[in-house]
Amino acid sequence: MTKLFAVDSPESLREIAAFVKQGSVYNVATVWSATRRQQNDTCVWDGKILVSFYTSEKSRCAVVFRITASEEIDEFARLKYTPALAWCSQHLKEVEIDPFGHGRA
Repeated sequence: MTKLFAVDSPESLREIAAFVKQGSVYNVATVWSATRRQQNDTCVWDGKILVSFYTSEKSRCAVVFRITASEEIDEFARLKYTPALAWCSQHLKEVEIDPFGHGRA
């Protein structure tokens, strides 16, 4: 079963950095933050950056990704599963996956 959480702000994305084991969230957080400042606190990435927790064969995976303008998935960090799941459960909103693969609150 997959758990999916929506990252609500660049600040939350920076906090997730504490759980990164591969990749980085800082570049995305910086660009997202700068774009929001330029566009009066809105950005096309709002609601498009997510954290997914799932099992693949015998391993547990936690990844941070964004949905691109062309509706593709751009994975940019892998997380430490257990501490990241605990943090996301406490600080982020869980979303469901619809049959078309898009997250919804």
